Amino acid sequence: VWGDGDDCGADLARRLRAEGVIRPLEDLLSRAQSLRPGTLIDARLHREREHDTYVYEIHMLDGNGVLWEVEFDARSGEMLELELEDP
Repeated sequence: VWGDGDDCGADLARRLRAEGVIRPLEDLLSRAQSLRPGTLIDARLHREREHDTYVYEIHMLDGNGVLWEVEFDARSGEMLELELEDP
């Protein structure tokens, strides 16, 4: 059973991408960069019950030192959230 923040391992992520279930992370990294230009801090794939899908969670540090979280539906590429991370 998937929880709200269960991380997917690399093997599962590769399989899901090969099967066409999820979009390539690279596509969504470029979209995150265009929304919040800066430095990639981390990116992870997890299954979220709230959205009933696989979600890419990407953290970007902007030029002012502000940390942003961008979430994308890994299947459709739709942006789900764009928010400031708590300091």
